[in-house]
Order: sequence, then structure tokens, then C-alpha cells
Amino acid sequence: MKRILFNPKFDFVFKFNQYVEGFLQTNQLNGLIRNIDDFNFPLKKTFLEKSFPKINRLGKRVEFIFEEIIKQDDSFVLLHSNVQLFQDKKTIGEIDYIFERKNILFHLEISYKFYLYDESHSNSLINCWIGPNRKDSLKLKLSKLQLNQFPIIQCEEFRRTRKKLNLNRPLRQMLLLKAQLFIPFEKSVELPENYNNCVEGSWLSMQNIHLLSKEDDYFIPEKKDWIINPKENQYWYSKEILLTKVIEYHKRDFSPLVWLKTKENKFSKLFLVWW
Repeated sequence: MKRILFNPKFDFVFKFNQYVEGFLQTNQLNGLIRNIDDFNFPLKKTFLEKSFPKINRLGKRVEFIFEEIIKQDDSFVLLHSNVQLFQDKKTIGEIDYIFERKNILFHLEISYKFYLYDESHSNSLINCWIGPNRKDSLKLKLSKLQLNQFPIIQCEEFRRTRKKLNLNRPLRQMLLLKAQLFIPFEKSVELPENYNNCVEGSWLSMQNIHLLSKEDDYFIPEKKDWIINPKENQYWYSKEILLTKVIEYHKRDFSPLVWLKTKENKFSKLFLVWW
């Protein structure tokens, strides 16, 4: 591993199986929606000779990874994905996946999210988890799932669609919510076990950036690479270069994810927030 000079056009390309590994290593945030089962089937670690199609959105990459994993597993039969529902020629919703396992049909919604714990946001734990740019939240995501994405199988449009798809058996609904959670830098936060299992790093504001060591190495991955384990990275730069890059991100009100590597080859993650 080595440091690189500042190059705004630098683009390190990771291997597909490094994304798969990062996806599988990320824990699920379970037990959040009543009457909806958490996805509890093992996903087998398989080496895949694959590459991404031309998709850069992180969410779409996660869906592609998930599909490729279950296609390699004979216990799953993937029947349909991204089933769009229309009303008066307008899209009113989408079903992520319909699959079969052991003669049972499942409707699965999948999501991979990054949330930061900000206790100033609310007195309620569920409301304290916000997106890095404060544009989304765990509470909002769960509301959409509870009020829209799961109830949609009861609507008339889906009833017509399931006839066309020959889905004549009941659907068991499941949620696969993988999450990386970040707590304030160098602060101890007591969390329930399901949340604590998903803590992957910390977050820090620019006014406290002096707390980061000049001796450590840093790297800002592109958002499409956020699921990669930092230990897979081969190129690093100094704190001085990090600051230069972070300033540019903050001009766009964007909080970058930063990977850290110490001299002892210990790796960690943090968000440097603009707010």
C-alpha cells in the first residue's frame, strides 16, 4: 500500500468480489417493523466471475450483487425483480423481489443504508439516525416501508399483476435491511443490540478535524464503493490532501466517507460532515 499524490481524476477500480465480500460482511438491522419478517436465510459466500453493468448508483449495485448471490444458490428460485405497478399509466410502486424457497413464495424488500447517530436531532432513538447529508433518515425509510412498500401487495393493481405473473399462492413478506451505522467520534453511545451490531465507524465535523492524526493515511472512496472494506484499498494520501478534497465535497453540501489506516495497519471508517 502506498500514498498517492493528489489527483482529482484518480479512480481506483475494485474487483466485483470485493463488493460481494463487503455486502456479505455488512450486518442486518433487524427487528424494526412489526409483522414483517427479517430476511433470515444464509447467503452463501461464492466467488463470482462477474462485473457490474453500467450502473454507478450504490443501491442498484447492491441489488445486482444480491441477485447474483441467490442465483448461485439452488435453494432460491428468483421469480421476479423490480416489478413495477401502474395506475393510469403512472408508476405507483415497485416490488423489489419475488422468490420461492422450499415451496413458499416471498415478497422481499431490500435496502442498504448509511446512518449517523445525532442525539440533538431527537429524544427518540429511532429519530436520531439520519443520512450523512441530513436529507434522509431511518424513521423516514421505515415509514415508507410500512405505509407504502409492504401494503402495496393489497392494492388492485398488484392483484391484476399477480394474475399475469401466475402467482396464485400467498406471499410471505420479508425485509433485508443492511446498515452501516456511525456514532460521534470518540464518544461512547449505549445502543440496543440490533443497532450496536451495525456500528461500523464514527462521524466528525470539520471544526474537530484536528482530532485526526497526521500520522495516519486516508482515502475518500466514491459513493458507489462505500460497501468495500477499507483493507481492500491500495492507495492512500496524507491528512493535508484529505483536507483539500473534503473542502471541495463540503462546497456541495456533501459529507464524504473517509477510510483511515494507521501505521499498525488498523483500518476504520468515518464521515466528515459538512453540517
